[in-house]
Amino acid sequence: MGLLRVLPQVKILMNGSTGKVLITGATGFIGRNLLSSLVKLGWSLRAAVCDVRSLGILPPGVEPFLLRGEPDDWLRATEGVKCMVHLIG
Repeated sequence: MGLLRVLPQVKILMNGSTGKVLITGATGFIGRNLLSSLVKLGWSLRAAVCDVRSLGILPPGVEPFLLRGEPDDWLRATEGVKCMVHLIG
């Protein structure tokens, strides 16, 4: 039910754009489900992850971005991104 609320909001933020969406918390329960839904809709996605072991659970077609604790991590993660969905909790 929660995804049904998030998807329309992301769509509004994108405003018909073909830009990339950055998802934080992408390997959590909500993040994985949101990624799967957006992949099925053909969206361009980047997933920010903190643990290299999490990279294997991302759906095919999702660009992984490994946060390494560097000062410029978020600058690089958001490069070329139109919208960010923050799900870290």
